Amino acid sequence: MMRQCADRFMAELDNRLEHDSVHDTVSFWKTVNSMKHGSGANLGGGIKFNGTTDRSREDIVDQWAKYFTDLNTPSNLHDFDAELEHCAKQEVDETFRGLSPDQDVTVSPALVAEGIKTLPKGKACGPDNITHEH
Repeated sequence: MMRQCADRFMAELDNRLEHDSVHDTVSFWKTVNSMKHGSGANLGGGIKFNGTTDRSREDIVDQWAKYFTDLNTPSNLHDFDAELEHCAKQEVDETFRGLSPDQDVTVSPALVAEGIKTLPKGKACGPDNITHEH
């Protein structure tokens, strides 16, 4: 009976992680961190990846590494994420359609330097890979 409860719990947890990894990253990381810190979420003693339950720390880390590698590896399929690309293009076009430059705005080097001074130290860079400590 306990094993069935643990298996059911792990199946529900796997489903929740799968869903949250796509739709709710805050909840996803809360769940992952609670498991990492040994809360009751560790009841089943492992995480299921692709139908296999991994229990050792090394196996779980390896599976997460594979997951994120696959997630960030572009596909060679000609229609891969074509729908997402279409939606993103529509959103960008809609956003830029109503924009026009403001001729009254001036940005001076002193203003930029002052803004940089207010940024927090030791934080990760943005998508441009430029940190403000440069």
